[in-house]
Amino acid sequence: MNIFNTLFSELSGYKSICEAIEKNISPVSVTGLSHIHRVNLISSLCHDKVNLVITGSEAEAKKLCDDINTMKGSETAVLFPSKELVFTPVDSSNHEYEYMRISALSKAVGGKCGVICASIEAVMQPVIPVGVLIAAGITLKSGMEIEMTELAFRLSACGYQRSEKVEGASQFSIRGSILDVYPVQADKPVRIEFYGDEVDIITEFDTDTQRRTEQIESVEISPASEVLYNNEELAGKIEELCKKVRGKHTELVREHLGADVHRLRGGEVLAHGMKYYPLVYGEASSVFDYINGEVIFCEYSEIMETANNVLTQHNEDVKILIEDGQLCKGLDGYY
Repeated sequence: MNIFNTLFSELSGYKSICEAIEKNISPVSVTGLSHIHRVNLISSLCHDKVNLVITGSEAEAKKLCDDINTMKGSETAVLFPSKELVFTPVDSSNHEYEYMRISALSKAVGGKCGVICASIEAVMQPVIPVGVLIAAGITLKSGMEIEMTELAFRLSACGYQRSEKVEGASQFSIRGSILDVYPVQADKPVRIEFYGDEVDIITEFDTDTQRRTEQIESVEISPASEVLYNNEELAGKIEELCKKVRGKHTELVREHLGADVHRLRGGEVLAHGMKYYPLVYGEASSVFDYINGEVIFCEYSEIMETANNVLTQHNEDVKILIEDGQLCKGLDGYY
Protein backbone atom coordinates (compact mmCIF):
# COMPACT_ATOMS: atom_id res chain seq x y z
CA MET A 1 0.00 0.00 0.00
CA ASN A 2 1.49 3.38 -0.99
CA ILE A 3 1.57 6.46 1.21
CA PHE A 4 -1.57 7.97 -0.37
CA ASN A 5 -3.66 4.90 0.41
CA THR A 6 -2.13 4.62 3.89
CA LEU A 7 -3.08 8.16 4.80
CA PHE A 8 -6.54 7.90 3.21
CA SER A 9 -7.30 4.66 5.08
CA GLU A 10 -6.94 6.52 8.38
CA LEU A 11 -9.83 8.89 7.61
CA SER A 12 -13.02 8.24 9.57
CA GLY A 13 -15.13 8.71 6.42
CA TYR A 14 -13.17 6.03 4.59
CA LYS A 15 -13.54 3.65 7.54
CA SER A 16 -17.32 4.23 7.47
CA ILE A 17 -17.42 3.35 3.75
CA CYS A 18 -15.44 0.15 4.36
CA GLU A 19 -17.76 -0.78 7.22
CA ALA A 20 -20.80 -0.31 4.98
CA ILE A 21 -19.23 -2.48 2.28
CA GLU A 22 -18.43 -5.22 4.78
CA LYS A 23 -22.02 -5.18 6.02
CA ASN A 24 -23.42 -5.11 2.45
CA ILE A 25 -25.11 -1.77 3.08
CA SER A 26 -25.89 0.03 -0.18
CA PRO A 27 -26.19 2.46 -1.75
CA VAL A 28 -23.62 4.62 0.03
CA SER A 29 -23.40 8.29 -0.96
CA VAL A 30 -20.12 10.19 -0.74
CA THR A 31 -20.26 13.92 -1.50
CA GLY A 32 -17.84 16.83 -1.62
CA LEU A 33 -14.94 14.95 -3.21
CA SER A 34 -12.70 16.64 -5.75
CA HIS A 35 -11.38 14.63 -8.69
CA ILE A 36 -8.12 13.70 -6.97
CA HIS A 37 -9.96 12.61 -3.82
CA ARG A 38 -12.20 10.37 -5.93
CA VAL A 39 -9.07 8.84 -7.37
CA ASN A 40 -7.69 8.35 -3.86
CA LEU A 41 -10.91 6.71 -2.66
CA ILE A 42 -11.17 4.35 -5.63
CA SER A 43 -7.48 3.52 -5.38
CA SER A 44 -7.81 2.72 -1.68
CA LEU A 45 -10.75 0.38 -2.35
CA CYS A 46 -8.65 -1.71 -4.76
CA HIS A 47 -7.87 -4.96 -3.00
CA ASP A 48 -8.38 -8.47 -4.36
CA LYS A 49 -11.59 -7.86 -6.33
CA VAL A 50 -12.53 -6.11 -9.57
CA ASN A 51 -14.44 -2.87 -9.04
CA LEU A 52 -16.40 -0.96 -11.69
CA VAL A 53 -16.28 2.84 -11.87
CA ILE A 54 -19.00 4.42 -14.02
CA THR A 55 -18.76 7.98 -15.32
CA GLY A 56 -20.92 10.25 -17.44
CA SER A 57 -18.35 10.60 -20.20
CA GLU A 58 -15.55 8.68 -21.88
CA ALA A 59 -13.08 11.50 -21.15
CA GLU A 60 -13.78 11.34 -17.41
CA ALA A 61 -13.41 7.54 -17.42
CA LYS A 62 -10.03 7.81 -19.12
CA LYS A 63 -8.82 10.53 -16.76
CA LEU A 64 -9.81 8.47 -13.73
CA CYS A 65 -8.12 5.40 -15.19
CA ASP A 66 -4.86 7.25 -15.87
CA ASP A 67 -4.82 8.96 -12.47
CA ILE A 68 -5.58 5.76 -10.55
CA ASN A 69 -2.66 4.04 -12.25
CA THR A 70 -0.38 6.99 -11.52
CA MET A 71 -1.36 6.94 -7.88
CA LYS A 72 -1.01 3.16 -7.56
CA GLY A 73 2.23 3.09 -9.54
CA SER A 74 0.98 0.16 -11.61
CA GLU A 75 -1.68 -0.71 -14.20
CA THR A 76 -4.40 -1.39 -11.66
CA ALA A 77 -7.15 0.32 -13.65
CA VAL A 78 -8.16 -0.41 -17.24
CA LEU A 79 -10.36 1.60 -19.57
CA PHE A 80 -13.49 -0.04 -20.95
CA PRO A 81 -14.62 2.20 -23.83
CA SER A 82 -17.87 2.35 -25.74
CA LYS A 83 -17.82 1.29 -29.37
CA GLU A 84 -19.77 2.13 -32.47
CA LEU A 85 -22.59 -0.34 -33.06
CA VAL A 86 -22.54 -1.16 -36.77
CA PHE A 87 -25.74 -2.71 -38.10
CA THR A 88 -25.32 -2.25 -41.86
CA PRO A 89 -22.76 -3.66 -44.33
CA VAL A 90 -19.57 -1.59 -44.60
CA ASP A 91 -16.35 -2.15 -46.49
CA SER A 92 -14.29 -1.84 -43.32
CA SER A 93 -14.59 -0.70 -39.72
CA ASN A 94 -12.24 0.27 -36.93
CA HIS A 95 -12.12 -2.35 -34.18
CA GLU A 96 -9.70 -0.54 -31.87
CA TYR A 97 -12.29 0.12 -29.17
CA GLU A 98 -13.65 -3.41 -29.41
CA TYR A 99 -10.13 -4.74 -28.82
CA MET A 100 -9.77 -2.45 -25.80
CA ARG A 101 -13.05 -3.78 -24.41
CA ILE A 102 -11.95 -7.38 -24.88
CA SER A 103 -8.59 -6.60 -23.30
CA ALA A 104 -10.26 -5.05 -20.24
CA LEU A 105 -12.63 -8.00 -19.82
CA SER A 106 -9.77 -10.49 -20.27
CA LYS A 107 -7.80 -8.76 -17.52
CA ALA A 108 -10.84 -8.81 -15.25
CA VAL A 109 -11.33 -12.55 -15.78
CA GLY A 110 -7.63 -13.21 -15.25
CA GLY A 111 -7.46 -11.11 -12.09
CA LYS A 112 -4.98 -8.75 -13.72
CA CYS A 113 -6.76 -5.51 -12.84
CA GLY A 114 -8.52 -4.05 -9.84
CA VAL A 115 -10.67 -1.40 -11.50
CA ILE A 116 -12.58 -1.09 -14.75
CA CYS A 117 -13.32 2.53 -15.67
CA ALA A 118 -16.20 3.01 -18.11
CA SER A 119 -18.66 5.61 -19.32
CA ILE A 120 -22.34 4.81 -18.87
CA GLU A 121 -22.65 4.38 -22.65
CA ALA A 122 -19.97 1.67 -22.59
CA VAL A 123 -21.67 -0.04 -19.64
CA MET A 124 -25.02 -0.07 -21.47
CA GLN A 125 -23.61 -1.93 -24.48
CA PRO A 126 -23.74 -5.75 -24.49
CA VAL A 127 -20.48 -7.67 -24.17
CA ILE A 128 -19.11 -11.10 -24.99
CA PRO A 129 -20.41 -13.55 -22.35
CA VAL A 130 -17.90 -14.55 -19.66
CA GLY A 131 -18.04 -18.25 -20.54
CA VAL A 132 -17.49 -17.56 -24.24
CA LEU A 133 -14.51 -15.28 -23.52
CA ILE A 134 -12.87 -17.92 -21.32
CA ALA A 135 -13.58 -20.81 -23.71
CA ALA A 136 -12.28 -18.90 -26.75
CA GLY A 137 -9.04 -17.83 -25.07
CA ILE A 138 -5.84 -19.61 -26.09
CA THR A 139 -2.76 -20.07 -23.90
CA LEU A 140 0.46 -21.29 -25.48
CA LYS A 141 3.59 -22.32 -23.58
CA SER A 142 7.01 -23.43 -24.72
CA GLY A 143 7.14 -27.22 -24.83
CA MET A 144 3.40 -27.81 -25.16
CA GLU A 145 2.02 -29.84 -28.05
CA ILE A 146 -0.57 -28.55 -30.48
CA GLU A 147 -0.91 -29.00 -34.22
CA MET A 148 -0.37 -25.81 -36.18
CA THR A 149 -3.48 -26.52 -38.26
CA GLU A 150 -5.54 -26.82 -35.08
CA LEU A 151 -4.12 -23.55 -33.75
CA ALA A 152 -4.89 -21.79 -37.05
CA PHE A 153 -8.46 -23.13 -36.93
CA ARG A 154 -8.95 -21.92 -33.35
CA LEU A 155 -7.57 -18.49 -34.19
CA SER A 156 -9.97 -18.16 -37.12
CA ALA A 157 -12.86 -19.35 -34.96
CA CYS A 158 -12.22 -16.61 -32.40
CA GLY A 159 -12.06 -13.77 -34.91
CA TYR A 160 -8.46 -13.61 -36.14
CA GLN A 161 -7.78 -13.00 -39.82
CA ARG A 162 -5.09 -14.86 -41.73
CA SER A 163 -2.78 -12.62 -43.77
CA GLU A 164 0.56 -12.84 -45.57
CA LYS A 165 2.33 -11.07 -42.73
CA VAL A 166 1.25 -9.69 -39.38
CA GLU A 167 1.08 -5.90 -39.29
CA GLY A 168 -1.71 -5.21 -36.80
CA ALA A 169 -3.89 -6.61 -34.03
CA SER A 170 -6.16 -9.61 -34.80
CA GLN A 171 -3.96 -10.89 -37.66
CA PHE A 172 -2.02 -14.13 -37.93
CA SER A 173 0.21 -15.64 -40.60
CA ILE A 174 1.89 -18.97 -41.27
CA ARG A 175 5.23 -19.55 -42.95
CA GLY A 176 6.51 -23.10 -42.82
CA SER A 177 6.87 -24.04 -39.14
CA ILE A 178 6.38 -20.46 -37.91
CA LEU A 179 3.09 -18.89 -36.87
CA ASP A 180 2.92 -15.15 -36.16
CA VAL A 181 -0.04 -13.69 -34.29
CA TYR A 182 -0.93 -10.30 -32.82
CA PRO A 183 -3.19 -10.86 -29.78
CA VAL A 184 -5.75 -8.05 -29.51
CA GLN A 185 -5.00 -7.52 -25.81
CA ALA A 186 -1.22 -7.44 -26.25
CA ASP A 187 1.18 -4.58 -26.87
CA LYS A 188 3.33 -6.63 -29.24
CA PRO A 189 2.82 -9.52 -31.69
CA VAL A 190 4.43 -12.90 -31.04
CA ARG A 191 6.22 -15.44 -33.22
CA ILE A 192 5.65 -19.09 -32.41
CA GLU A 193 8.18 -21.54 -33.82
CA PHE A 194 7.18 -25.20 -33.98
CA TYR A 195 9.26 -28.34 -33.88
CA GLY A 196 6.83 -30.85 -35.30
CA ASP A 197 3.69 -30.44 -33.18
CA GLU A 198 5.59 -28.94 -30.27
CA VAL A 199 5.78 -25.23 -29.46
CA ASP A 200 9.53 -24.73 -29.50
CA ILE A 201 10.22 -21.00 -29.12
CA ILE A 202 7.93 -18.02 -28.47
CA THR A 203 9.25 -14.53 -29.09
CA GLU A 204 7.88 -11.05 -29.47
CA PHE A 205 8.71 -9.27 -32.71
CA ASP A 206 8.63 -5.86 -34.34
CA THR A 207 5.95 -5.32 -37.00
CA ASP A 208 8.11 -2.84 -38.94
CA THR A 209 11.27 -4.93 -39.23
CA GLN A 210 9.55 -8.30 -38.68
CA ARG A 211 12.56 -9.22 -36.53
CA ARG A 212 12.33 -11.07 -33.25
CA THR A 213 12.95 -9.15 -30.05
CA GLU A 214 12.37 -10.71 -26.62
CA GLN A 215 11.86 -14.43 -25.97
CA ILE A 216 8.97 -15.31 -23.65
CA GLU A 217 7.81 -18.54 -22.07
CA SER A 218 4.10 -18.23 -22.77
CA VAL A 219 1.45 -16.11 -24.46
CA GLU A 220 -2.26 -15.61 -23.89
CA ILE A 221 -4.50 -14.89 -26.86
CA SER A 222 -7.93 -13.37 -26.26
CA PRO A 223 -10.68 -13.60 -28.90
CA ALA A 224 -10.65 -10.82 -31.51
CA SER A 225 -14.39 -10.17 -31.56
CA GLU A 226 -17.20 -9.79 -29.05
CA VAL A 227 -19.53 -11.71 -31.38
CA LEU A 228 -18.15 -15.15 -32.21
CA TYR A 229 -20.07 -17.37 -34.59
CA ASN A 230 -19.84 -20.23 -37.04
CA ASN A 231 -20.79 -18.90 -40.48
CA GLU A 232 -23.05 -21.81 -41.40
CA GLU A 233 -24.80 -21.88 -38.03
CA LEU A 234 -25.48 -18.16 -38.10
CA ALA A 235 -26.69 -18.35 -41.70
CA GLY A 236 -29.18 -21.01 -40.61
CA LYS A 237 -30.44 -18.85 -37.73
CA ILE A 238 -30.88 -15.88 -40.04
CA GLU A 239 -32.90 -18.01 -42.48
CA GLU A 240 -35.15 -19.11 -39.62
CA LEU A 241 -35.63 -15.48 -38.63
CA CYS A 242 -36.54 -14.61 -42.23
CA LYS A 243 -39.46 -17.03 -42.06
CA LYS A 244 -40.84 -15.26 -38.98
CA VAL A 245 -40.59 -11.71 -40.32
CA ARG A 246 -43.95 -9.96 -40.65
CA GLY A 247 -45.10 -6.42 -41.42
CA LYS A 248 -44.92 -3.83 -44.18
CA HIS A 249 -41.13 -4.03 -44.44
CA THR A 250 -41.05 -7.84 -44.79
CA GLU A 251 -39.63 -8.04 -48.30
CA LEU A 252 -36.97 -5.42 -47.63
CA VAL A 253 -35.92 -7.14 -44.40
CA ARG A 254 -35.70 -10.52 -46.11
CA GLU A 255 -33.63 -8.99 -48.89
CA HIS A 256 -31.07 -7.59 -46.43
CA LEU A 257 -31.00 -10.73 -44.30
CA GLY A 258 -30.68 -12.90 -47.40
CA ALA A 259 -27.69 -10.84 -48.54
CA ASP A 260 -25.98 -11.54 -45.21
CA VAL A 261 -26.71 -15.26 -45.52
CA HIS A 262 -25.01 -15.15 -48.94
CA ARG A 263 -22.01 -13.33 -47.44
CA LEU A 264 -21.69 -15.83 -44.62
CA ARG A 265 -21.88 -18.85 -46.91
CA GLY A 266 -19.29 -17.17 -49.12
CA GLY A 267 -16.89 -17.23 -46.18
CA GLU A 268 -17.06 -13.52 -45.34
CA VAL A 269 -16.61 -12.09 -41.86
CA LEU A 270 -19.43 -9.62 -41.28
CA ALA A 271 -18.16 -6.15 -40.36
CA HIS A 272 -21.64 -5.62 -38.92
CA GLY A 273 -21.64 -8.88 -36.94
CA MET A 274 -22.93 -7.01 -33.86
CA LYS A 275 -26.28 -6.87 -35.64
CA TYR A 276 -26.68 -10.59 -34.94
CA TYR A 277 -25.67 -10.53 -31.26
CA PRO A 278 -29.22 -11.60 -30.19
CA LEU A 279 -29.14 -14.59 -32.56
CA VAL A 280 -25.66 -15.67 -31.52
CA TYR A 281 -26.00 -15.33 -27.75
CA GLY A 282 -29.68 -14.87 -26.97
CA GLU A 283 -29.85 -12.97 -23.69
CA ALA A 284 -27.46 -10.02 -23.51
CA SER A 285 -24.44 -10.10 -21.18
CA SER A 286 -23.03 -6.97 -19.59
CA VAL A 287 -19.81 -5.76 -18.02
CA PHE A 288 -21.48 -6.29 -14.63
CA ASP A 289 -21.07 -10.04 -15.19
CA TYR A 290 -17.30 -9.50 -14.88
CA ILE A 291 -17.45 -7.54 -11.63
CA ASN A 292 -17.04 -9.20 -8.23
CA GLY A 293 -16.32 -6.01 -6.28
CA GLU A 294 -18.02 -2.66 -5.86
CA VAL A 295 -19.83 -0.49 -8.42
CA ILE A 296 -19.00 3.20 -8.04
CA PHE A 297 -20.98 5.97 -9.76
CA CYS A 298 -19.17 9.29 -10.26
CA GLU A 299 -21.80 12.08 -10.49
CA TYR A 300 -24.92 9.92 -10.50
CA SER A 301 -27.30 12.59 -11.86
CA GLU A 302 -24.99 13.27 -14.81
CA ILE A 303 -24.76 9.55 -15.50
CA MET A 304 -28.54 9.11 -15.51
CA GLU A 305 -28.97 12.09 -17.84
CA THR A 306 -26.39 10.69 -20.24
CA ALA A 307 -28.00 7.24 -20.09
CA ASN A 308 -31.38 8.69 -21.06
CA ASN A 309 -29.82 10.59 -23.96
CA VAL A 310 -27.98 7.49 -25.19
CA LEU A 311 -31.14 5.40 -25.00
CA THR A 312 -33.23 8.04 -26.79
CA GLN A 313 -30.70 8.35 -29.62
CA HIS A 314 -30.39 4.58 -29.92
CA ASN A 315 -34.17 4.12 -30.14
CA GLU A 316 -34.33 6.76 -32.88
CA ASP A 317 -31.53 5.03 -34.81
CA VAL A 318 -33.23 1.65 -34.46
CA LYS A 319 -36.52 3.11 -35.71
CA ILE A 320 -34.79 4.37 -38.87
CA LEU A 321 -33.01 1.03 -39.39
CA ILE A 322 -36.31 -0.84 -39.04
CA GLU A 323 -37.92 1.44 -41.63
CA ASP A 324 -34.96 0.78 -43.95
CA GLY A 325 -35.37 -2.97 -43.47
CA GLN A 326 -31.94 -3.35 -41.83
CA LEU A 327 -33.38 -4.43 -38.47
CA CYS A 328 -36.51 -6.29 -37.42
CA LYS A 329 -38.09 -7.82 -34.35
CA GLY A 330 -35.52 -10.11 -32.81
CA LEU A 331 -32.62 -7.88 -33.83
CA ASP A 332 -33.67 -4.67 -32.11
CA GLY A 333 -32.62 -5.11 -28.47
CA TYR A 334 -29.14 -3.80 -27.65
CA TYR A 335 -29.61 -1.49 -24.65
